Amino acid sequence: MSRDSKFERRQFLLNSLKVGGSSIFANPATHLASMMLAGFVSKAQAETQAEGRPGKYLFIPLMGGPARWTFPPLWPHKDDFAMMIRNPTVGTKFTESGGRYTGTEYKTTTINGMEWPWLWQFKVGKADGTMRPMADLMGNMLMMRGIHTAPFHSRGEHLRWQPEDIPYTFGALVTDRSPASIPAVNIGVPFTGPATSYRHISTKGKASIDLNAKAGGNLVARLLGGLQTSPKKFHQLTKNSLKTLMKETTVELEKLAKDESAGFAVSSSSLKDAEDIIERGFGNLDTVFKGLLAKYESIVNRTVNQNLVGINDKPVGATSGRTLTNGYNYRDEVINQADIRDMIKKVNTSDPEQLSTNGSFQPGRIAANFAVAEFALLNGLSDNIAMGIDSYMNVNLKTLTPSGNTRTTDYISFDEHGNGRFSTLLANTFFNLCMGGCLLELIDQLKKANIFNDVLIDLSGEMGRTPREDQKGSDHGGPNLDVAMWSGALPQAPNVIGNVLDQTPGFFGISGYNNYGGSWGYGASNDGYGNFTLGHLAATQAAILRVPNPVRSAKPILVSEGGVLKPTLGMGRTKKARA
Repeated sequence: MSRDSKFERRQFLLNSLKVGGSSIFANPATHLASMMLAGFVSKAQAETQAEGRPGKYLFIPLMGGPARWTFPPLWPHKDDFAMMIRNPTVGTKFTESGGRYTGTEYKTTTINGMEWPWLWQFKVGKADGTMRPMADLMGNMLMMRGIHTAPFHSRGEHLRWQPEDIPYTFGALVTDRSPASIPAVNIGVPFTGPATSYRHISTKGKASIDLNAKAGGNLVARLLGGLQTSPKKFHQLTKNSLKTLMKETTVELEKLAKDESAGFAVSSSSLKDAEDIIERGFGNLDTVFKGLLAKYESIVNRTVNQNLVGINDKPVGATSGRTLTNGYNYRDEVINQADIRDMIKKVNTSDPEQLSTNGSFQPGRIAANFAVAEFALLNGLSDNIAMGIDSYMNVNLKTLTPSGNTRTTDYISFDEHGNGRFSTLLANTFFNLCMGGCLLELIDQLKKANIFNDVLIDLSGEMGRTPREDQKGSDHGGPNLDVAMWSGALPQAPNVIGNVLDQTPGFFGISGYNNYGGSWGYGASNDGYGNFTLGHLAATQAAILRVPNPVRSAKPILVSEGGVLKPTLGMGRTKKARA
């Protein structure tokens, strides 16, 4: 057989697997399974190439640039606390007076010799119905602090997704080299145009599937919607159709495996793995999605329904109602109840974006987003997923308008200009714990599937937040973005890198805003790297994903030691700001 004829046979098989033949792949269920096998064959081909297969990228953009001082360590080294200049908005726990919480403070807990924000001592829900330490999330984690980015949402989003204005998006570095059946998945990430967007832009014309998580329903079914003949039912992959598919396809794949000039090898054990994945993952899409959704909902519900010392174990807030100031809806001042823990009211439960009902936190979209991300990653459907959670709490507040009327449409959202220090601390603490529980479950599943070493999870915003000294909330912060990353390719011990200043050096270019005293993570210079930029972040993440560095200005802060990517810098420290 000539080389050309072998190539034609291989291409015919791959094409038939991707688009479906007239006999073997006649129904959508077997078509779906064939997509997986197509990705599997392409993976075998890619692994024989010198550059190898790229990693899998899960990007979780926290739109709005949340105030995250409850999550990343601002002062991981205890010796740096003496330099901290206090700002009451930068709070991690409440302070007590007269049997109720009437203030906030930045308080840490010591774990493995490092200082972590207060919430890291608590537990989060686990899939088996028990609880686990939030601190479990420190494994295989890298945090970069004090990254300089743009001070506005639209420009920050653009540069976060297209560092140094490269003509493609960062995720396309994975997509354009990936054999996965679905090039890219966008789950609930809003976009309005190239300058304000996390829209997927590929160099090879590979499009993304965009899922509107707010619409509710079965996200897995919508992800695979093109394979359905009827929107009223979910196709089941029966044992007979699976047997037929695997039998006829395996015969062809084994022929290619034995053909030395085919350019790749397919082992019988790998074929069995592919069959097991298909049989496990694509039985009934409705059942599969509901099971995953229920799992993550359970994790979130158990996480928030617990007593947290210093957070919700005593009444929170002033003892009388508050009024508006300067026409702004500063929520700490306008919440019309004495105990801020009662700020949650019954909301429209038919809206999947709402995360609270009848006085208790509910999982909302966070559970659905994690469910579809787990499904896509574990079943090899896509290697590039952007999973947005833009309004994380969406709790309704009982507030007063300037005229004194009750207003119940205000949300606590990531854009925290007027959230106030009390509501910001309460909501951020619960959200970060919920996110931690969901991340731990996803990482567990990635480890079980033996793919965690190939995955990079990226949790961040497009900017940092600057805390207002008047305690009314936080504003845009260009020089203090922090990014949390997890990958099996990173060391098991946590690494927190990036120096910060002990106080802000004053005005940094946002007209009308110069009220940000105290310490909050303003980036300082790092030996050999200067101030961290989005270029340093992109170069570092590219190294983890095994894709080319997309920027020219920066090098990664990682070096490979025995197959593990270790930072070239030690723990981030605090530097004295110039007067």
